[in-house]
Amino acid sequence: MTILYAKSGAGRTSLLSAGVLPRFANVCALGNPTDGMTVPLATVPNENRYALSVLSTWQPEAAPSWMVGLSVSGFFRRRFDSRWFGPPAEPLIAIDAAERLFSRISGREGERTRFLADLGEALRERPDAHLLLSVREDCLPEAVRFARRAVGEPRSYELATLSREAALEVVGEPAGFPRPIAERLIGELITVRVDGRPDRRTARVEPSLLQAVCTRDPAPPFEPSVDEALAEHVSGELAAVAEGHGLKTPRIARWFGDTFVAGSGETLVVREEDGRTAGMDNAVLRALEDRHLVTTTRHGDGPRCYRLADERLVRPVQHLPLRTPPAIGPTAEEGLRAARAALFHRDHTTAIRRAEAVLGASGPSELRIRAEAGTILGDAAFEQGAVEKAIEHYVQAASLLEALQDTIGVGRLLAATGRLKLQRPRNAPADAIADLQAAARRIPGDPLIQTVLGRALWQAGQLRAALAAVNEALAHDGELPEALRTRGELLAELGDRESAEAALRDLDRVDADLAHPSSGAARALALATTGRIDAAHRALEPALAEGGDSGPVLYRAARVEKISGDLYSAVRLAARAVAAKDPPLPEHQRLAAGLLRDHR
Repeated sequence: MTILYAKSGAGRTSLLSAGVLPRFANVCALGNPTDGMTVPLATVPNENRYALSVLSTWQPEAAPSWMVGLSVSGFFRRRFDSRWFGPPAEPLIAIDAAERLFSRISGREGERTRFLADLGEALRERPDAHLLLSVREDCLPEAVRFARRAVGEPRSYELATLSREAALEVVGEPAGFPRPIAERLIGELITVRVDGRPDRRTARVEPSLLQAVCTRDPAPPFEPSVDEALAEHVSGELAAVAEGHGLKTPRIARWFGDTFVAGSGETLVVREEDGRTAGMDNAVLRALEDRHLVTTTRHGDGPRCYRLADERLVRPVQHLPLRTPPAIGPTAEEGLRAARAALFHRDHTTAIRRAEAVLGASGPSELRIRAEAGTILGDAAFEQGAVEKAIEHYVQAASLLEALQDTIGVGRLLAATGRLKLQRPRNAPADAIADLQAAARRIPGDPLIQTVLGRALWQAGQLRAALAAVNEALAHDGELPEALRTRGELLAELGDRESAEAALRDLDRVDADLAHPSSGAARALALATTGRIDAAHRALEPALAEGGDSGPVLYRAARVEKISGDLYSAVRLAARAVAAKDPPLPEHQRLAAGLLRDHR
């Protein structure tokens, strides 16, 4: 394992994308823990967001269904040992922004730790694998500890800021500044000016500041005022952060100056607290770091400390209270990106506000932007448990994509609404089946949609039709974990020995760490059907512990106890199954469980 670390804004992503990965053949694309979600969340309700994002960004050309239910080890097998991608090759993989893997997020801590455990296990299974983690400097200790637990001592490299010579090369070649102008510009960037104190020069140039100055589009004779360009840059970034967090721009500008620059021009350091830092929400501090206005340091496992990103910003920041930051708002793309980031952090209020702001600012003809914003609103409603509201947003987004003739996008949204309709209490599966069949027509051969269609047919009591749909999914992708798990559960329901043996074969092919309580209960039922009662009870115990209010789990447990001869326990579990709500039993199983409860 190799770790690349740097302060925020040093150019890690650019180095990897433009300098490192293009030098290798048969290498995965650059992974990212939070940027890989391309499907409505309701289509993958039980998926680990970290895993799905990283795997999807490693293989962006693959359909999202290819990744569902896949472990990192499973990805390695399919990507590096598969006939689809040429001869076997050693896995070369990289994860950018890996600090997100080492930052605790309320509501996703279990997903984060499970993905790191899965990643470490995959690396131990593949001694030929090479992983490059790109992290911010303050997360280096956590990254090193992970590496030591997974594979041993890593190699670590620091990406420093630019030397004066390197900065001159950048400005002269890609930016196109004449050499004398470039020298004056870089001279200005490395000169720290503070009101009331003598000027002094630094040895290196901050890449994000160089970019801010060079992209200001100065008029001839190409002699930009560096102080003016930096002040406009800081003002614009503060305005974007303020808009994204419901703040007034003048307020955040005053707070920023007071917090990070003393009246004497000395840069100040503030410590992160529980929820708020220096009177401001920690989410705002993280946004300022993402925009390279502040940087962080840590001593050991102590709290995160924030300071101004570069001393060269002192004088522009000193004059911010005297300036009115430009009344600019984020672009639609920035607003959508911020909404998705808030959604990942389970900050549903911010995600909804940002998505609604994009909708309000977009015109009637901007159909795709409006559809993406509507999908985010649907995702937020889904995570909040508002099923009907999520369906409404998804339907509206689908109608916009229908006008664009985006059949794949419409198909994914129909799959999401179909899956949500299966969650309705006392649902009528016919509506869900109609949506899923429409989705399958738009994306023929998508194994995930066929699998969910199979579940809908099963809920409608059409077990044979359900098996046919899942068999079709596996005909397209014989290794899809979700399809194997679903077919295993359906086969276990049939209750005969031959089907039970086939169910166990399917369930054995699904990674144990990715199993669900319903599949654990199905395994127990299949074991009991084949006469392995003790093994059935061992399989049933964790399934009941995790799925204690799941109708299908409780009903399968009742059937296990009936087969084992414990009629008292079977009746008690059947009664719980009838009353269960997460999820409730489909109607055909409710009738069967009622008969068992009444001991008929």
